[in-house]
Parts: sequence; structure tokens; C-alpha cells
Amino acid sequence: MKELKPDIFQYLEYRLFLRDVEQYVKTKKSLSSRKWCQQLGLSPSLLSLILSGKRNLTIDILNLISDNIKLSDSQIKYFQWLIIYNDTKNSDQRIEALQHMKRLKGFREASKSEFETFEYLTRWIYVVIREATFLNDIKWNAIWLQNQLWPKLGIQEIQRAMDYLIKKKYVILENERPKAVELQLNCDNDIYRLSLAQFHSQMFQRGIESIEYVNRDRRMILGHTLACSAEAKKQIDELIIETQKKIRIIEQSDQGIKNEVYHVGLASFPLTKPTTERN
Repeated sequence: MKELKPDIFQYLEYRLFLRDVEQYVKTKKSLSSRKWCQQLGLSPSLLSLILSGKRNLTIDILNLISDNIKLSDSQIKYFQWLIIYNDTKNSDQRIEALQHMKRLKGFREASKSEFETFEYLTRWIYVVIREATFLNDIKWNAIWLQNQLWPKLGIQEIQRAMDYLIKKKYVILENERPKAVELQLNCDNDIYRLSLAQFHSQMFQRGIESIEYVNRDRRMILGHTLACSAEAKKQIDELIIETQKKIRIIEQSDQGIKNEVYHVGLASFPLTKPTTERN
């Protein structure tokens, strides 16, 4: 069987790509790792450090590898953004990298499910409008939705969201009434986790805005700050998970007239460093 050169668009971790490229040159070009590094003008020990995650890949080394294995311009651009996506810890920078990656056709075709998960979850309005299809008096009309949504959005933005949901078949029309279709999102990868974090961030922002603009009888925001042990924190997290399950049971058994869309957020997060990280 012919050994195929690894396609970088198939990878969300550049180190896995490099390991497969290393194996490819061993098999296809009959080159040992040391000989390949000599071709690159790179020390084998540095390559080993990069592959193990102890060193990050630089643009200079990226260019050496790209030239050696004959990557196309679009593949090189993807490689560059993949490095940022993998190596930065800043979520905004990682989101920006993904935004650039998804503009490349090769990524969209090779990682279709990951791309669709990212596209859906990083726009909170998509989730809200899809959920609004369960409202008793829903009208699939941008002006009607604009009058119901909070905070208020522009007609064009709402219409784009509606068109997106129909195009992706996340919503279908039956006798002109919208109906949400069960989602099949890819939830087993880092893109899902990053996209979900972005979604939570956007929804927490809606919560902050609601404190000022929404009457108290239509919102509930509770919080408790405490010093706790690791065991107590574990119990709190288990309680949050159990509460989320109970909320879903209430949602599934709700036979009443649905007249509003709500977001219920449950969270616990640290306000101090753990003991092991203190001076």
C-alpha cells in the first residue's frame, strides 16, 4: 500500500502531525530521524523536545519543515495558526486562531463536525433562537424574534442566524412552523471544550447585563463565597452536576405552555491560588 503524506488539515495538534511526518519520512524516504533532522538543519534533541511538548515550535522551524515536505501556502497558513491554537493559553487568542483556521477550505472539509460545533456554540444567538422554536407562540419572522429577544439585536443579525439554523438543518419548517432538530455535535475534542467555554462566557455576560436591565421577578442570581477543603469542593461540584441533571428532568417533563427562554448557569470557580502554588 502506498504511504500517504500526512494531511495537516486532518490534525488539531501539530505535534501529532509532526510525529506522523517523522514516521512518513522514515517509511517513504528511508530516512532516520537523525538524517531527517540533518536535512532540516535541526538538532535531533530539539525536535525531540518539541515533540514531547517541552519546547514550542517556532516559525523558523515551521518554515524548514514546510519547505522539506512541500506544504502548500494554505497548509502553511493552517500550520501557523495551529501552533498558536496549540501553544497559547489565552482563550481569546485560541478562538482567534480557530476563526482563521476555519476560513481555510481544507480544514472545513477535513474537520467538518469540529467546524460545525465551533460555529454553532461560539454564537450564543444561534442557541437561543433554536431554543425559541419551543415557544408556544413562535413565529419564524426576524421582526417577531427581535421583539422577543433580549438584549435586542439587529434584524440582519437575527435573519442571518435564522438562515444559518435552516441551512444546517438545526431547525426545520413544518407548515411554516419552526421545529428544532436534535443536535449531533462532536463533543469529544478540544474544539468542543473551547467552543463551550466561549458560549459560557457569552451567557455569563448576558447574566451580568440582566442584573441592571431585567426586573428581579424575572431573574434569579444567587452566589456564595466560601473557604473550603478539597473534599468540600468535590461535594459542591457533585451537587452542581446533580442539580443540572434535575433541571434537565424538569425540562423534559414540562407539559406547560412555554412562553420564555431562560439560561440557567451553575458555576464554581477559585478566587485564590491552591496551597501548593503559594509562596
